[in-house]
Amino acid sequence: MPKIAISYQRWSSKAQDEGDSRRRQSTSAQEYADRKGLVLDTVYTDAGVSAFKGKNSKEGALGKFLAAVDEGLIPNDVTLIVESLDRISRANILDALQLFIGIVNRGITLVTIKDHEKVYTRDAIISDGGMMLFGSIMVMSRAHEESATKSMRGKEVKAAKLAQGFKHGKVPKWLKVTPDRRGFTIVEDEAQIVREVFKMRAEAIGSMRIARHLNQAYGWKWSTPQVARLLKNPAVIGTRISQAGLAPLLDYYPPILSKAEFYDVQRLMDGSIGTKRGRRAEDEPNIFTGLLFCGHCGSRLRFFRASKTVSQRYLKCVSALDRTGCEHRSFINYDAFEKEVIGWLLLDQEHDYVALLDKKPTVKVVVSAELKALKEQQARLIDLVADGLMNPALVREKLNALEMQIQHHETAVVEPEADVLMFEEKAWALVERHEEAELAVADGEPPDELYAVRRELKAAFHRSVERFNVFTEERVKDEHIGKFSVRFRGYEDGPVRQYKRPALICLIGAKRAAYHRRLA
Repeated sequence: MPKIAISYQRWSSKAQDEGDSRRRQSTSAQEYADRKGLVLDTVYTDAGVSAFKGKNSKEGALGKFLAAVDEGLIPNDVTLIVESLDRISRANILDALQLFIGIVNRGITLVTIKDHEKVYTRDAIISDGGMMLFGSIMVMSRAHEESATKSMRGKEVKAAKLAQGFKHGKVPKWLKVTPDRRGFTIVEDEAQIVREVFKMRAEAIGSMRIARHLNQAYGWKWSTPQVARLLKNPAVIGTRISQAGLAPLLDYYPPILSKAEFYDVQRLMDGSIGTKRGRRAEDEPNIFTGLLFCGHCGSRLRFFRASKTVSQRYLKCVSALDRTGCEHRSFINYDAFEKEVIGWLLLDQEHDYVALLDKKPTVKVVVSAELKALKEQQARLIDLVADGLMNPALVREKLNALEMQIQHHETAVVEPEADVLMFEEKAWALVERHEEAELAVADGEPPDELYAVRRELKAAFHRSVERFNVFTEERVKDEHIGKFSVRFRGYEDGPVRQYKRPALICLIGAKRAAYHRRLA
């Protein structure tokens, strides 16, 4: 029975799809199989896939072929026909050699057509004293150098065009390149939708609901991750992020949002790190999602909402639930805790805690964020030069400019600005709306207003509160005594609050106690 052969074909760009690459590699593979009496069983093709960083072997058809061999779907004594070794890899020599050795160690016979139909097998490489392996190293090393040179030239050409003011690459959906390719115009209809997305997120509306709104209102086909990526995209404030690992460019695009609005949303999203992902409840049952921690051990608190069998919402330490250290296993009444937080932080006249809530990022916050971005650019450029991926002479001027910008940000005197505490003025009204909405829902009215108010409350707390440390309640006679501390963002310590709630009286237990007293 004739042995089977597999043809692996690859070319680097989509433009080559219409060229001669496919025909040339297919013809040479078929002719070799016919001469050697092999049955050309399958063709694995990576069309428009680069081998410079190993994408073809990690995510492409070559990787799928090797996985099929490992799983026994393809016999390991198969012959793999390629045009040349650079079809398999153009990665650095260590990665390329690892891939090459992995192929022959599987028992695969590797044939390179252009290299005088060179045949590589494990036995042949071992028996010739390493000369065959040395030759393959030279071929793969040359292939990597060629690709690295092309890559560097391409980056230098792009950098030169950027220095001359030319714009290139894909542009955000809300922008259009001018005919002379030296600027952008804002597509106002699209930009307005993006502004609406940021406005919704600033009101603590999650990415899933925003995606649903976009799809229903504008006929888009957006998913939750796409919305999340948009909300993290600094292009809205004019910054261009390079997909090739180059330094970000500030003020490259015309901004469609202020930096304060952008960093406000980033701060709100950062406050949700580590929270439970997935479908969010429409009624916002927990307005402190991601902010609640056990006051005893520091673990997160899990939220339990009301159900048919449980009339109230509760919190409990995750470590205590999993029995991984915390011994405080009592439940914490969430409703009493939420009521106390709202009343204390929003309505307490003695302390000015409400002044810390819902403040937009100040000039100082924006400058700090920009300074961080500049230092990241600087570090990235230095790494690229150290790795030999960029010409030092080309980036020296850019590094000098970055250093001047960093020094300016570090020494700049930020003028004090008056805090516009819009939230402080409406705090009372917001709490009143919340109470009225709860009563309205209890009377059978639609809950939309209640949901909206709870989203506003949630946004305010997530912007300015880093965490609540909540302690389990202690029962003293007919009362439960609770305690929690709050840490505001940018502050080391926070105030501690103690509160009380009446304990539920067990009627059965009370009757039983009275009965025993009468007997006594």
